[in-house]
Amino acid sequence: MQKRNNKSANIYTINKIKNYFWIIFAISLFSYLVYKIIRNSFTDSIIGNNPQTAKAVIINDKNYEPNSPVGAEFTYSYQFIVNRKAYEGNSHDQTLKLEIQSKFNITKNIQVLINL
Repeated sequence: MQKRNNKSANIYTINKIKNYFWIIFAISLFSYLVYKIIRNSFTDSIIGNNPQTAKAVIINDKNYEPNSPVGAEFTYSYQFIVNRKAYEGNSHDQTLKLEIQSKFNITKNIQVLINL
């Protein structure tokens, strides 16, 4: 009789663990779906429904980093053109370098998402 009680107790424990597993799995799946929906909603409103990619070029405009006690650290600006209008911004990348020849050549391109 003692063996039978232990066996039924083990089955009850296993079933209880299975139930907890499926409850946690369902909550995790639901939470992930809600996260993806909310994330996509904010992304769509920021970028828009029809984002486009423009190729930006690095220009010889230096942006010096503040609070640089030892050296004058800087980053170069980038520029891209959309509908004959030029847009510029700070690349925030100190690894970008310019090669000086008769004109400036780009050693690295930046992809920029724009909203038209």
